[in-house]
Amino acid sequence: PIATGMIKHIGGNEFNVSSACVNPQQSDEQLQSIMLEAGIAVTAVNSETIETVARNFKTTAFQYVITLDDQITDTHLKPFKFAHKGFKWNIHIPDFDSKETKVRFYKSLIPIIMEKAEEFVVEALDQKLK
Repeated sequence: PIATGMIKHIGGNEFNVSSACVNPQQSDEQLQSIMLEAGIAVTAVNSETIETVARNFKTTAFQYVITLDDQITDTHLKPFKFAHKGFKWNIHIPDFDSKETKVRFYKSLIPIIMEKAEEFVVEALDQKLK
């Protein structure tokens, strides 16, 4: 949901963004709060299973597929093999032993993902103009 929220924030209506995870979660209020502190208003950005998003892929051609978590494998990405381009951001997302650890981790992750999302949006919009 972090990358989804950032791409929607940066790219506006230029992108139709879906969020898929191996273990999807409902929108996390702590994460929403952290993103709001970073100036990104996200509301109810929920993840879906990769299988659900892949079913939608059959009716909506994805041009780009971005993987955030380093645990995503090529097997997970097979349903999206016809996407125009794939990006693996390979960020290790650990298990958290406390809320404080989780908050600290996500606060440190925001600028990293923001930079990657900005680079992605610039590249994708540049390709669109060609």
